[in-house]
Amino acid sequence: MMKKFLSLLLACALVLTAAVAFAETAPVAGEPFCPFAYPALPEEIHTQWQLFAQDPVLEWKMTAASDPETNCFVVTLFNPLEWGISEEYCGSWKYDLENTKWVSMEEPQPDISAGAVVLYMDAEEYYMNGFPGWQAYSGDEYLFYMLEDYSDDPNNPDYFLNCVTDDASIQYSLGGQGYTLSSFGEDTMSYNVYDANGTLTMGSYTKATDEAYVNYAVIPNESSDPEAVAEEPYILYYINVQTPDGGNFLWTEGAWQNIHGEEVPAPEGYSPDDLPFELICP
Repeated sequence: MMKKFLSLLLACALVLTAAVAFAETAPVAGEPFCPFAYPALPEEIHTQWQLFAQDPVLEWKMTAASDPETNCFVVTLFNPLEWGISEEYCGSWKYDLENTKWVSMEEPQPDISAGAVVLYMDAEEYYMNGFPGWQAYSGDEYLFYMLEDYSDDPNNPDYFLNCVTDDASIQYSLGGQGYTLSSFGEDTMSYNVYDANGTLTMGSYTKATDEAYVNYAVIPNESSDPEAVAEEPYILYYINVQTPDGGNFLWTEGAWQNIHGEEVPAPEGYSPDDLPFELICP
């Protein structure tokens, strides 16, 4: 359980950092994701979520393989326009090692369907340092996309498509492992992890102000008592409160502790019985 706690804290920190970076480039929100349903407000954590706004679900079509003729590793996206990626990003791109960026190739490559994106990079560089993220925008510049590989193992890539606006993001596993949804308010955010069936596996709500940083997490009830699970399918896993004066308090398993693991009174204004978000079960 403590590993889950530490992993979630790290994930939230990374998302907060990414949110600041993306907010500087992503346009103002106003339209739904395409083809995704727009994530819920930060103050809502849904235990079930239907990711796609349309039926049938849109299929991501992509290949990734080494090409011995060009000595390149080649990633091909066959239906980017259906996912809302702007047409200007279609065509062939090569990773410029000297300037560390993707550059458009002047000559179109053979045997590529119209509307595809083809990414070439030096095969040796790929196997040594992995796949550098490829970025694009939607046609109206509302959505910012990033295609990334989080595996750290070129022989077993784990590709994700990130779709971002200034107040929400979706991190979608192209390998079918599930997705994360994040929503950002003025001083709040949610970070929720779902499996491939849209079932919440871990959810969190964070509020950061000058007075304090507080993070709440909920997880499925793993009790061996079926009646307890039926009555309360999800439980509050922890509350972490950090104050400007250096205080760091953790509530978990019914008790508050300080950073040294010593039991302490609850910090003023925080209680597991008074949550600032709504847990929504179907």
